[in-house]
Amino acid sequence: RVGNRTQIINRGNNRPPIYPPALLHQRIEGTVLLELHISPEGNVTRAVILRSSGQPMFDAAAVNAAQTWQGEPAVIDGDPVETIETQEVI
Repeated sequence: RVGNRTQIINRGNNRPPIYPPALLHQRIEGTVLLELHISPEGNVTRAVILRSSGQPMFDAAAVNAAQTWQGEPAVIDGDPVETIETQEVI
């Protein structure tokens, strides 16, 4: 980990997870805590569930969306570096 960043910086292009229709119909909600591996280019290269929502469909939707996200990489001495950050997904 680099620094104490705890949230991927959204550039406005990151799509939210697709709400599972079966859970939407039942009005079930959930929150997933993900560990995101951010490349020096700002791409999420890996998403790991740190805290499950308790609903496998929510968890899968959060991971699938996060793997398409792009964030702002950390910079050390002027060079972007790989980081591991956490992101809560609702």
